[in-house]
Amino acid sequence: MVYSIIKLVTYIGSVMVSFYALSCIDFARFLKKNKAREFNTLFILMCFALAYLVASFILEFMTIRIG
Repeated sequence: MVYSIIKLVTYIGSVMVSFYALSCIDFARFLKKNKAREFNTLFILMCFALAYLVASFILEFMTIRIG
């Protein structure tokens, strides 16, 4: 039960950090005109993918250290 809560908090924290980290990049240079919806979808997917990778790394590192 405790590991599930730690896992959930880690994933949520990773999503917030990835949104913050990716927001510093100026993606407007790469956008085509009238493609804002597609870009927003891509941005959200990139944030979730980055968050998954970071959270998986942190959780795996914790299990190696603890276990």
